[in-house]
Amino acid sequence: MPRTVIFYLDVGSGHRQAAEAICEALEAVPGWTCAPFDLLDAVSPTLPALFDRATGLILEHAPETYQRLWGDVEFSQTFAESPAFRYMAGRLGEVLADQKPDLCVATHAFAARLLAACRSQGQCRRPIVNVVTDLMLNGFWPVNGSDAFVVASRDAHRQLRERGYPEAHIHVLGIPLRAEFSQAPDSAANVRLELGITTGRLVTALVGGSHPGPYAAIAGQMEALLPRLVLPDDVTLALLTGGDERAASALSRAARQAPYPIRLLDRVENVATWYAASDLLISKPGGLTVAEALSCGLPLVLMGAGAGQETANAALLQVHGCAVYMASAYQAAVAIPALLAEPARLEAMRAACRAMGQPRAAAGVVDLLRSLAGHPSTGTDLASATSPPVVSA
Repeated sequence: MPRTVIFYLDVGSGHRQAAEAICEALEAVPGWTCAPFDLLDAVSPTLPALFDRATGLILEHAPETYQRLWGDVEFSQTFAESPAFRYMAGRLGEVLADQKPDLCVATHAFAARLLAACRSQGQCRRPIVNVVTDLMLNGFWPVNGSDAFVVASRDAHRQLRERGYPEAHIHVLGIPLRAEFSQAPDSAANVRLELGITTGRLVTALVGGSHPGPYAAIAGQMEALLPRLVLPDDVTLALLTGGDERAASALSRAARQAPYPIRLLDRVENVATWYAASDLLISKPGGLTVAEALSCGLPLVLMGAGAGQETANAALLQVHGCAVYMASAYQAAVAIPALLAEPARLEAMRAACRAMGQPRAAAGVVDLLRSLAGHPSTGTDLASATSPPVVSA
């Protein structure tokens, strides 16, 4: 009975969600078991919150430093020689001895580098697969000590190839998503009726999440946007706050004064349904969020991008025609009505999103794991993964 352990760091929510999506797909295969494992929590139950807070403070007060270090391969190699890293690698070696996985997966670069260190010390002799949860790679992803890399774009494929990783072991499968995003939706009109949306069109804004810190910028921008935004009469605006009470409270006050219908929603389980009903998504450019939108063919208006991976995601999505980025509420107040008034442009953006989206990424990862373990495929053609052309450096 093959056992897969997926290692992540619960910083933000995307790394954990990708791990859970892979486990969801893998546990549907008879005889396979899977366990997601937060490495920070394994060291200390207080460490995930501290790490998350520290990352948030750096992004808020030193974004230029974060941006520089995010892509710095040399810094990553230097940090990997530090006592803190060696301690974490030793702790992971203990976890591997206890968990006894048949396959190891990393959905965070730090976890991938720790696994590579364990392999170099002879503590991990099982196949290791790295799964990148953004559209591009940061400098911390190791190019040694793994058997396969799963990336979300041909641009990331190019990055790995240029850093010396074997091209034959790079798989452009996308970012793993929950099963609901791989299911063909009903027509947008029927889905809107199912959701109780009586207007002809729907704009959805994702302004909160399980880790509210990263959403602070877009929540503030949305609060400033609502009094300035003028939408056509046939449009409803849905605000998904993801359980963020602070964002919900601030936005509820602004929503009451808006001259158009607004649905303010707390925790939404059927996010894929709301995306299928929508004409446009307003969001920060987190990796999982944009992957979900791309899988639904949903054009994006991006706001509140943080340094590093979110800046890289936003830039790539704009190059491929999937999104526009607005640096301020004032810009967004002009851009959103303009987009809604240009159906041909919106349709072109939808087509670009569909071309870049890979809703069955989790199934593709499962097939890759099965092939590494010597088991038959479930039917996903790893060689047929499609992606837009590579952006030149």
